[in-house]
Amino acid sequence: MSETPPEPLPVQPPPELLAELAEAAAPGPDPDEAPPAADDGLLTVVVDGPVQSALVPEEPA
Repeated sequence: MSETPPEPLPVQPPPELLAELAEAAAPGPDPDEAPPAADDGLLTVVVDGPVQSALVPEEPA
C-alpha cells in the first residue's frame, strides 16, 4: 500500500470574509506609541520604565 493520499483542493473563502480579514489586517494606530503632542515648542520626553533623577544623588538607605 504505497498510495499517496490525494492533495487537498485549495479552499477559496467567500469575498465577504476576505474583505473583513483585509480590514482587520489594515494597520491602525500603534497602542504602544504615544499620541502626537501639540507643537508648543517644548521638548517632551517619554520614559518607559523606572525613572531616576540624575541631578540629585540618592541618599544611602
